[in-house]
Amino acid sequence: MKLLEETKGYFNGIAGKPLEIFPVQDAVCKRFPRFFLDLYDFHEAIFLEQAFILAFANKKNESTPAQLDKHRELIKEATGKETVFVFQRDAMAAYNRNRMIRHRIPFIIPGWQIFMPFMMIELKEFGMAKINRAVSAEKLSIAAQTLLLYHLQKKVLEDFTFAELSDLFSFDKMTVFNAIFEMQELKLCETGFKGRNKNIHFIVQGRALWEKALPYLKNPIWHNHQVKLTRNPDAMFFKSGMTALAHYSMIADNDYETYAVSQKTWKAVAANWALTEIPNPEEDSILIEVWRGNPAMLAEKGIIDRLSTYLIFREDADERVQASLDKILEDVKW
Repeated sequence: MKLLEETKGYFNGIAGKPLEIFPVQDAVCKRFPRFFLDLYDFHEAIFLEQAFILAFANKKNESTPAQLDKHRELIKEATGKETVFVFQRDAMAAYNRNRMIRHRIPFIIPGWQIFMPFMMIELKEFGMAKINRAVSAEKLSIAAQTLLLYHLQKKVLEDFTFAELSDLFSFDKMTVFNAIFEMQELKLCETGFKGRNKNIHFIVQGRALWEKALPYLKNPIWHNHQVKLTRNPDAMFFKSGMTALAHYSMIADNDYETYAVSQKTWKAVAANWALTEIPNPEEDSILIEVWRGNPAMLAEKGIIDRLSTYLIFREDADERVQASLDKILEDVKW
């Protein structure tokens, strides 16, 4: 069916991965009103581990948006799944598309427009932005970097499904998809299937994976603040920077401690804590690193992880620092 192939190609173009499509079983089709089979060709689809029904509208289908909304309800009653209607480009007038969007009715017009609110996907006609994959030719996104460092240090993620990764990291499905896409592009991982669920497979492991990924990993720090606090850092602060390096090696810490926080924590601290920012270190001050991601995901016992510590200092020319970084890599349980 031409419309089906166009839909596959459309998803491949916007997401970099094919849409998985399967015929709907005859037993399921029998649950539909008979006239549906004159209006639609039904297939089941899976995208980002979300299963839904694709209802390919036949040319003689002149259903109004109100009728389509009713059809969607009946299909969901029969299958328990969301329905996405698929139309030829010339089969749906612009004003009807706008009505469908207002009524939150999912639809696809291959090569032209897609509206799937239940998956938070909306792409506009003409010059539309692709699904945001956050792909960079130089660096991995912080989500991909977090996933990779977690795999190397905390728990092996081999064969985890996309849904399992989403639950583990509290990332939405699109963030997980983007992160894995980035690593695939750099030949760090591949994807396969565990049953009907997509999963991840790392092409190399341990130290070899670290060294292959290293050119694409970034310093996790977004910005720094030297501050004086009127209360002690709490559990959302993680020892970092030189304080972490001193913990993992024989190097001496600075006269002040360094802590990492997430952007969310920093906003709360800046808004609710009594703090004073100062231009230079002073007695009883601390350095707060605001991270691009959440240091809690990789930290152990209140201290940031070894590999993030390495990434913070890898461009430091001090020989003592570089010797300490060598010690850090030796101690990682690859």
